[in-house]
Amino acid sequence: MVRLKVRWLALSFEWEERTSLPPLTSTHLMEALRESLEENFGEMGLGRNLSRLKVIYFSPATGFGVIRCARTYYQLVWAALTLMTSIGGVRVAIQVIHCSGTIKRLQTEVIGSLRTWLEAFKTILTKRNPNLKGPALDLRLSEAQRHFDEAEKAIMTLTI
Repeated sequence: MVRLKVRWLALSFEWEERTSLPPLTSTHLMEALRESLEENFGEMGLGRNLSRLKVIYFSPATGFGVIRCARTYYQLVWAALTLMTSIGGVRVAIQVIHCSGTIKRLQTEVIGSLRTWLEAFKTILTKRNPNLKGPALDLRLSEAQRHFDEAEKAIMTLTI
């Protein structure tokens, strides 16, 4: 029996308007990805990828996601993601930050990227808002830490 080999793609999302995001789910991402595959690579490109294509993790709050796809056609999926301009009617730029053959390696890379994101958020928050101190600052930092903890927990529990 031949095992079907997959690739895991870690994604970073840059939203045009982060403050007013509608409730987006992994279903919205999957629909947008299917549309992009069909639009850019036709029915052949879509058909080749549907069998192993799955959104494993998607968090609009942190701007990270994980997709599993067939190893043979991962470059088509990568290109379709890069060419996507919106998810659920919200304008977005998607960047593949890591491609891996194992979920364990992908987990370590994504957790590292999330830590970098959290530190950058803290730095930007304190530099852009020098008057933000005390409970207001603590509230924003604790909210960012909560998003990080939720994402880290979800990513560490990823399974095939």
